[in-house]
Amino acid sequence: MPSFVKLVNSSGVQVGTLIKMNDSTNLGEWALSADEINSGLFFEAPVGWSGKISGLNILTVVQERDGHMTSRPMEFAIDVKPVITSNPVPLIVTGVEDAAPGENGTLGTMSVLNFETNDPTGSESITQVLIPINKVHSGIDIYAKEGDTWVKVDDNSDYIDGSNYKFTLESQINGGIAIAVDPNGNLRN
Repeated sequence: MPSFVKLVNSSGVQVGTLIKMNDSTNLGEWALSADEINSGLFFEAPVGWSGKISGLNILTVVQERDGHMTSRPMEFAIDVKPVITSNPVPLIVTGVEDAAPGENGTLGTMSVLNFETNDPTGSESITQVLIPINKVHSGIDIYAKEGDTWVKVDDNSDYIDGSNYKFTLESQINGGIAIAVDPNGNLRN
């Protein structure tokens, strides 16, 4: 097991004894007591890490009272998926009343949306923003920045993915999505 992954019990306390470490593969060999195994074992990866660790082996050794021993190996892999650890937070945007795009596709008085992570290691990034179409109030228009021009997404089916407006370009996720308020619309759900 890689040295950055910990074996912990159900209380989060690290268990096991490192017997040896293979420096070329960064995999370690651990020994666990029956009590440690019976308390429940969990693999704990560092915060912000995701990926697959393959080529892991468990060797179960059983010794009978007469001294006879037998062992059985089992190979396995761990696949740590990235996890969003908080519920979606409502995005509160403030701006001017009747925010509108400028002439010739400029920003005008629209409010720009920025999506960022709270990742202290910098290993995570936002790769997609989905805005449910049925959650956009009437009277609100969504715009995406394409080069130097702001384009209304309703007019561009490239941004519609089923029941969502979908943005995948980093330049749009980080300051390339804006909202406008129709001065003649009524802001109802």
